[in-house]
Amino acid sequence: MPLMDGIELAKKVRQKDFKAQILIVSAHTEVDYMLEAIELSLVRYIVKPITETKLMDALNKFLISKENSGVIEFSDGWFYDMDQKQIKHENEVFDLTKKEVKFLEMLLERDSVISYEEIEAELWEGEYMSLNALRLMMKNLRKKLPEGSLKNIQSIGYKL
Repeated sequence: MPLMDGIELAKKVRQKDFKAQILIVSAHTEVDYMLEAIELSLVRYIVKPITETKLMDALNKFLISKENSGVIEFSDGWFYDMDQKQIKHENEVFDLTKKEVKFLEMLLERDSVISYEEIEAELWEGEYMSLNALRLMMKNLRKKLPEGSLKNIQSIGYKL
């Protein structure tokens, strides 16, 4: 590619679309270059020369990945990557704690209020959930979500 390399192009694509399935075929085998490629959630990185077997395997993986994409857009330009357990928005990536992952996946599975009792049962797994622990988790999670997207339904629970 005369104007930019594949990694640069993939980065530009990722800035606008976290769901795009990217396959790179390259002669580059330098470790730093390949490590940079790994960070872009590629379907496959194939080193030239390419064989028919390599190409068919990559295309099959591409089709399977496309069908089973674990990326959900939950708000305009905000994505949840179920495989990486991360929230992504533009150039930002937010890592989630185990409890945040469970809670966010509960919210995304259903479009209803999740009660405090359900949160305690699912996230604290039989242990006591203090209000301070719950508030701290929600405060930290709100920093990783679009403003106003996590709503507290007073005395009941939370909804997205």
